[in-house]
Amino acid sequence: MQDSGDAGAKAVGETQKLLQRFGGQAALSLFCALVQFRLMMFILGPTNYRRSVDAALGVVTGHPHWRIAQSRVLGPWLVQAMTPLFGSFLWAHVVFSVLALAIAGVLAWRIGGLRGFLALQLGFVALLSTPWLYAWDYLDLVAFLVLVLFVKGGRPWLWFVGLYAVAILNRDSAQFIALWLVIEGALRRQWRPMVAGAALIPAGMVLLEVLRKLLLVQEMAPKLFLDTPSNPANAVFGWQLWRNLTWTWHAVVSPDLSLPFLVPLF
Repeated sequence: MQDSGDAGAKAVGETQKLLQRFGGQAALSLFCALVQFRLMMFILGPTNYRRSVDAALGVVTGHPHWRIAQSRVLGPWLVQAMTPLFGSFLWAHVVFSVLALAIAGVLAWRIGGLRGFLALQLGFVALLSTPWLYAWDYLDLVAFLVLVLFVKGGRPWLWFVGLYAVAILNRDSAQFIALWLVIEGALRRQWRPMVAGAALIPAGMVLLEVLRKLLLVQEMAPKLFLDTPSNPANAVFGWQLWRNLTWTWHAVVSPDLSLPFLVPLF
Protein backbone atom coordinates (compact mmCIF):
# COMPACT_ATOMS: atom_id res chain seq x y z
CA MET A 1 0.00 0.00 0.00
CA GLN A 2 2.85 2.35 0.81
CA ASP A 3 4.46 1.65 -2.59
CA SER A 4 1.16 2.41 -4.32
CA GLY A 5 0.90 5.65 -2.38
CA ASP A 6 4.45 6.65 -3.33
CA ALA A 7 3.74 5.85 -6.97
CA GLY A 8 0.57 7.91 -6.87
CA ALA A 9 2.33 10.88 -5.27
CA LYS A 10 5.10 10.65 -7.86
CA ALA A 11 2.57 10.61 -10.69
CA VAL A 12 0.82 13.67 -9.28
CA GLY A 13 4.15 15.45 -8.89
CA GLU A 14 5.17 14.70 -12.49
CA THR A 15 1.79 15.87 -13.73
CA GLN A 16 2.12 19.13 -11.84
CA LYS A 17 5.59 19.68 -13.30
CA LEU A 18 4.29 18.99 -16.79
CA LEU A 19 1.39 21.41 -16.39
CA GLN A 20 3.69 24.04 -14.91
CA ARG A 21 6.15 23.64 -17.77
CA PHE A 22 3.46 23.73 -20.44
CA GLY A 23 1.82 26.71 -18.75
CA GLY A 24 5.12 28.57 -18.75
CA GLN A 25 5.64 27.86 -22.43
CA ALA A 26 2.11 28.95 -23.26
CA ALA A 27 2.45 32.18 -21.26
CA LEU A 28 5.75 33.05 -22.93
CA SER A 29 4.33 32.17 -26.36
CA LEU A 30 1.31 34.38 -25.75
CA PHE A 31 3.50 37.27 -24.62
CA CYS A 32 5.72 36.95 -27.71
CA ALA A 33 2.63 36.69 -29.92
CA LEU A 34 1.43 40.02 -28.53
CA VAL A 35 4.88 41.51 -29.18
CA GLN A 36 4.80 40.16 -32.74
CA PHE A 37 1.36 41.64 -33.29
CA ARG A 38 2.60 45.03 -32.11
CA LEU A 39 5.50 44.72 -34.54
CA MET A 40 3.05 43.87 -37.32
CA MET A 41 1.20 47.11 -36.63
CA PHE A 42 4.45 49.03 -37.15
CA ILE A 43 5.49 47.16 -40.32
CA LEU A 44 2.16 46.48 -42.02
CA GLY A 45 0.35 49.37 -40.41
CA PRO A 46 -3.30 49.40 -39.34
CA THR A 47 -4.46 50.13 -42.90
CA ASN A 48 -2.79 47.10 -44.46
CA TYR A 49 -3.85 44.92 -41.54
CA ARG A 50 -7.47 45.97 -42.05
CA ARG A 51 -7.13 45.09 -45.72
CA SER A 52 -6.07 41.59 -44.74
CA VAL A 53 -9.08 41.45 -42.41
CA ASP A 54 -11.30 42.55 -45.32
CA ALA A 55 -9.77 39.78 -47.43
CA ALA A 56 -10.77 37.20 -44.84
CA LEU A 57 -14.27 38.65 -44.57
CA GLY A 58 -14.52 38.55 -48.36
CA VAL A 59 -13.91 34.79 -48.29
CA VAL A 60 -16.75 34.42 -45.76
CA THR A 61 -19.20 36.39 -47.91
CA GLY A 62 -18.06 35.01 -51.27
CA HIS A 63 -16.35 38.27 -52.29
CA PRO A 64 -12.59 37.50 -52.02
CA HIS A 65 -9.97 39.76 -53.55
CA TRP A 66 -8.88 36.90 -55.81
CA ARG A 67 -10.78 33.84 -56.92
CA ILE A 68 -7.98 31.52 -55.78
CA ALA A 69 -8.53 32.65 -52.17
CA GLN A 70 -12.18 31.55 -52.09
CA SER A 71 -11.18 27.98 -51.20
CA ARG A 72 -9.11 29.14 -48.20
CA VAL A 73 -12.06 28.97 -45.87
CA LEU A 74 -10.76 27.55 -42.59
CA GLY A 75 -9.16 30.69 -41.14
CA PRO A 76 -11.91 33.12 -42.21
CA TRP A 77 -14.64 30.78 -40.97
CA LEU A 78 -12.91 30.44 -37.60
CA VAL A 79 -12.73 34.22 -37.33
CA GLN A 80 -16.41 34.45 -38.26
CA ALA A 81 -17.26 31.89 -35.57
CA MET A 82 -15.38 34.00 -33.01
CA THR A 83 -17.04 37.26 -34.05
CA PRO A 84 -20.05 37.06 -31.66
CA LEU A 85 -17.62 36.74 -28.75
CA PHE A 86 -15.64 39.88 -29.61
CA GLY A 87 -18.26 42.15 -31.12
CA SER A 88 -16.81 42.56 -34.61
CA PHE A 89 -15.01 40.62 -37.30
CA LEU A 90 -11.99 42.94 -36.89
CA TRP A 91 -11.47 42.24 -33.19
CA ALA A 92 -12.13 38.54 -33.69
CA HIS A 93 -9.40 38.59 -36.35
CA VAL A 94 -7.01 40.31 -33.94
CA VAL A 95 -7.58 37.65 -31.27
CA PHE A 96 -7.32 34.92 -33.90
CA SER A 97 -3.98 36.32 -35.09
CA VAL A 98 -2.50 36.44 -31.60
CA LEU A 99 -3.77 32.98 -30.64
CA ALA A 100 -2.45 31.41 -33.83
CA LEU A 101 1.00 32.91 -33.24
CA ALA A 102 0.91 31.75 -29.61
CA ILE A 103 -0.01 28.19 -30.66
CA ALA A 104 2.80 28.26 -33.21
CA GLY A 105 5.20 29.26 -30.44
CA VAL A 106 4.15 26.32 -28.25
CA LEU A 107 4.54 23.91 -31.19
CA ALA A 108 7.98 25.28 -32.02
CA TRP A 109 9.02 24.76 -28.40
CA ARG A 110 7.72 21.19 -28.50
CA ILE A 111 9.77 20.55 -31.63
CA GLY A 112 13.08 22.18 -30.76
CA GLY A 113 12.96 23.48 -27.20
CA LEU A 114 14.05 27.03 -26.54
CA ARG A 115 16.14 27.09 -29.72
CA GLY A 116 13.12 26.09 -31.80
CA PHE A 117 11.02 28.73 -30.09
CA LEU A 118 13.60 31.46 -30.74
CA ALA A 119 14.02 30.32 -34.35
CA LEU A 120 10.30 30.80 -34.90
CA GLN A 121 10.24 34.25 -33.32
CA LEU A 122 13.31 35.46 -35.22
CA GLY A 123 12.12 33.89 -38.46
CA PHE A 124 8.77 35.64 -38.18
CA VAL A 125 10.54 38.98 -37.73
CA ALA A 126 12.98 38.32 -40.59
CA LEU A 127 10.31 37.30 -43.11
CA LEU A 128 7.53 39.75 -42.24
CA SER A 129 6.83 42.05 -45.17
CA THR A 130 4.13 44.34 -46.54
CA PRO A 131 1.43 44.64 -47.54
CA TRP A 132 -0.43 41.38 -46.80
CA LEU A 133 -0.65 38.89 -43.94
CA TYR A 134 -3.76 36.79 -44.38
CA ALA A 135 -5.73 34.65 -41.92
CA TRP A 136 -4.64 31.51 -43.78
CA ASP A 137 -0.97 32.47 -43.38
CA TYR A 138 -1.20 32.12 -39.60
CA LEU A 139 -2.80 28.69 -39.84
CA ASP A 140 -0.30 27.66 -42.50
CA LEU A 141 2.43 28.25 -39.94
CA VAL A 142 0.57 26.11 -37.40
CA ALA A 143 -0.15 23.33 -39.90
CA PHE A 144 3.44 22.90 -40.98
CA LEU A 145 4.73 22.97 -37.41
CA VAL A 146 2.25 20.17 -36.67
CA LEU A 147 3.65 18.36 -39.72
CA VAL A 148 7.17 18.59 -38.32
CA LEU A 149 5.93 17.46 -34.91
CA PHE A 150 4.26 14.42 -36.50
CA VAL A 151 7.43 13.57 -38.42
CA LYS A 152 9.55 13.94 -35.31
CA GLY A 153 7.14 11.78 -33.31
CA GLY A 154 7.00 9.06 -35.97
CA ARG A 155 3.22 9.24 -36.24
CA PRO A 156 1.37 6.73 -38.45
CA TRP A 157 0.63 7.86 -42.00
CA LEU A 158 -3.09 8.21 -41.27
CA TRP A 159 -2.25 11.11 -38.95
CA PHE A 160 -0.78 12.95 -41.95
CA VAL A 161 -3.89 12.21 -43.99
CA GLY A 162 -5.97 13.76 -41.19
CA LEU A 163 -3.69 16.80 -41.06
CA TYR A 164 -4.00 17.19 -44.82
CA ALA A 165 -7.79 16.98 -44.62
CA VAL A 166 -7.82 19.98 -42.29
CA ALA A 167 -4.96 21.97 -43.83
CA ILE A 168 -6.29 21.76 -47.40
CA LEU A 169 -9.29 23.82 -46.26
CA ASN A 170 -6.87 26.50 -45.12
CA ARG A 171 -4.47 26.89 -48.04
CA ASP A 172 -3.31 25.18 -51.21
CA SER A 173 0.15 24.67 -49.69
CA ALA A 174 -1.26 21.63 -47.85
CA GLN A 175 -0.36 19.74 -51.04
CA PHE A 176 3.18 19.60 -49.65
CA ILE A 177 1.86 17.30 -46.91
CA ALA A 178 0.57 14.90 -49.56
CA LEU A 179 3.86 15.19 -51.43
CA TRP A 180 5.72 14.32 -48.22
CA LEU A 181 3.61 11.17 -47.89
CA VAL A 182 4.56 10.15 -51.43
CA ILE A 183 8.28 10.76 -50.92
CA GLU A 184 8.40 9.23 -47.45
CA GLY A 185 6.48 6.17 -48.61
CA ALA A 186 8.80 5.72 -51.59
CA LEU A 187 11.96 6.07 -49.50
CA ARG A 188 10.71 3.59 -46.91
CA ARG A 189 9.16 1.30 -49.54
CA GLN A 190 5.76 1.57 -47.89
CA TRP A 191 3.06 1.60 -50.55
CA ARG A 192 0.09 2.69 -48.42
CA PRO A 193 1.31 6.23 -47.55
CA MET A 194 2.71 6.60 -51.05
CA VAL A 195 -0.62 5.70 -52.68
CA ALA A 196 -2.53 7.82 -50.16
CA GLY A 197 -0.39 10.87 -50.87
CA ALA A 198 -0.63 10.37 -54.61
CA ALA A 199 -4.43 10.16 -54.35
CA LEU A 200 -4.70 13.19 -52.07
CA ILE A 201 -2.99 15.56 -54.51
CA PRO A 202 -5.61 15.41 -57.31
CA ALA A 203 -8.44 15.00 -54.77
CA GLY A 204 -7.33 18.20 -53.05
CA MET A 205 -7.13 20.05 -56.37
CA VAL A 206 -10.68 19.02 -57.22
CA LEU A 207 -11.94 19.97 -53.74
CA LEU A 208 -10.39 23.45 -53.98
CA GLU A 209 -11.91 24.05 -57.39
CA VAL A 210 -15.33 22.86 -56.21
CA LEU A 211 -15.17 25.25 -53.22
CA ARG A 212 -14.32 28.14 -55.52
CA LYS A 213 -17.17 27.37 -57.90
CA LEU A 214 -19.72 26.87 -55.12
CA LEU A 215 -18.78 29.76 -52.82
CA LEU A 216 -17.54 32.52 -55.12
CA VAL A 217 -19.98 35.36 -55.69
CA GLN A 218 -17.63 37.96 -57.15
CA GLU A 219 -13.89 38.56 -57.36
CA MET A 220 -13.24 42.03 -55.95
CA ALA A 221 -9.57 42.86 -56.67
CA PRO A 222 -10.15 44.15 -60.23
CA LYS A 223 -12.62 46.68 -58.80
CA LEU A 224 -10.75 47.55 -55.62
CA PHE A 225 -7.20 47.78 -57.04
CA LEU A 226 -7.38 49.25 -60.52
CA ASP A 227 -3.60 49.16 -60.97
CA THR A 228 -3.37 45.46 -60.08
CA PRO A 229 -2.45 43.15 -62.97
CA SER A 230 -4.45 39.99 -63.56
CA ASN A 231 -3.53 37.08 -61.32
CA PRO A 232 -2.45 34.01 -63.36
CA ALA A 233 -3.33 31.78 -60.43
CA ASN A 234 -7.02 32.54 -60.97
CA ALA A 235 -7.19 29.95 -63.73
CA VAL A 236 -8.49 26.48 -62.91
CA PHE A 237 -5.77 24.62 -60.96
CA GLY A 238 -3.56 27.71 -61.22
CA TRP A 239 0.13 27.17 -60.45
CA GLN A 240 2.41 29.68 -58.75
CA LEU A 241 5.71 27.77 -58.92
CA TRP A 242 7.22 29.57 -61.92
CA ARG A 243 6.05 32.93 -60.59
CA ASN A 244 7.65 32.22 -57.21
CA LEU A 245 10.90 31.04 -58.78
CA THR A 246 11.02 34.21 -60.89
CA TRP A 247 10.48 36.37 -57.80
CA THR A 248 13.20 34.46 -55.95
CA TRP A 249 15.67 35.08 -58.77
CA HIS A 250 14.90 38.80 -58.85
CA ALA A 251 15.18 38.98 -55.06
CA VAL A 252 18.73 37.66 -55.30
CA VAL A 253 20.00 39.63 -58.31
CA SER A 254 18.11 42.93 -57.95
CA PRO A 255 19.34 45.35 -55.25
CA ASP A 256 16.63 46.78 -53.03
CA LEU A 257 16.64 48.69 -49.76
CA SER A 258 14.17 46.15 -48.32
CA LEU A 259 16.82 43.40 -48.76
CA PRO A 260 14.44 40.84 -50.33
CA PHE A 261 17.30 38.35 -50.79
CA LEU A 262 17.03 37.58 -47.06
CA VAL A 263 13.79 35.66 -47.69
CA PRO A 264 15.21 32.96 -49.98
CA LEU A 265 18.44 33.01 -47.95
CA PHE A 266 16.44 32.18 -44.83
